[in-house]
Amino acid sequence: MHEDQRRRRARAVLALTAFVFACIGGAFLLDTRGIAQQVDIRLDSSRAVVELATFYGGLSLGIAGALFVCSRHVAWLEPGLFVGVAMLAGAALVRAGAMIATGTADGLLMALLLAELCGAAINVWALRTLRR
Repeated sequence: MHEDQRRRRARAVLALTAFVFACIGGAFLLDTRGIAQQVDIRLDSSRAVVELATFYGGLSLGIAGALFVCSRHVAWLEPGLFVGVAMLAGAALVRAGAMIATGTADGLLMALLLAELCGAAINVWALRTLRR
């Protein structure tokens, strides 16, 4: 595969990963209570809403921005893909561990775990392709 193709694929994967994080961040920003309710998080105060929106929404939007910037610079493609792998694999590892520890494995949690694993795998694939 030609180097330009490898870079295009890496850029596409980073842009897709950035888009997913932007969607997550936007959802937490626009509907913090609704998203929290989907995973049984009870927000009993305005402070709790602010904290959840800030941490999940803000962090996800920040990650999205950083990954998008990485997708625009050749020298940052590899570090950006590594960050994508680390973030998604880390989330999957903790989710799987928590699901095992609590004995909780409903459809939503399984779908989120699958999405994290697939995202990590796609970033690994792009990273390996870029290094060839």
